[in-house]
Amino acid sequence: MRTRFNNVTLFVSLLLFFSVNAFSNVILFSSKSKGVGLSWRIVNDTVMGGRSSSKWKLKSKKNAQFEGYLSLENNGGFASVRAEVKANNLKNTKGISLKVKGDGRKYQFRIQSKNPRARRANYTCEFQTKKNIVQNFYLPYEEFYPTWRGRELSDIPKLKGSDIYGVGFLLGDKVQGDFRLGIFEIIASKKKLSKKTNKNSSSRLLDSTE
Repeated sequence: MRTRFNNVTLFVSLLLFFSVNAFSNVILFSSKSKGVGLSWRIVNDTVMGGRSSSKWKLKSKKNAQFEGYLSLENNGGFASVRAEVKANNLKNTKGISLKVKGDGRKYQFRIQSKNPRARRANYTCEFQTKKNIVQNFYLPYEEFYPTWRGRELSDIPKLKGSDIYGVGFLLGDKVQGDFRLGIFEIIASKKKLSKKTNKNSSSRLLDSTE
């Protein structure tokens, strides 16, 4: 009986160890797997009287697509999509890894924090896409800056993985017209190294083509 108990204890200990280690890299979205099944919703400038439109759709098993039309009418100029991740443990992560196929426009990846001092902020990091080129970006949390309605905030604490409850994409480059961003992967990662630096973006470019 004691041997059986010890074996069960060892199994549970190993299970907990590998579960914690697995959460060091959390797949939020991947074309190769189901990820954590986030529920995405659209938030455009129409909430303030603007005319922009956008949608999030799954392209079979290949990728998701955030696309639409950015309008500057009625003082508008942004389109976004977001999802809550509050049920996931991102404590051990240090940044966001993205695999995307863009249209040459500069997008923002945004994170919402559950820290009471940062509830009004959107932590923002920009990445510059190349038209019809698959790119991999790594966005360290330390490079995200807090904003509110387009203005940068100075009295907000630094972003931590343990505080993340929401993520999303936003386009607000003040260029009216159609846009399309294909998303293959969104991973909250513990990795912090990169091979190259993209001079046109605050994010770090890992691999510009595929």
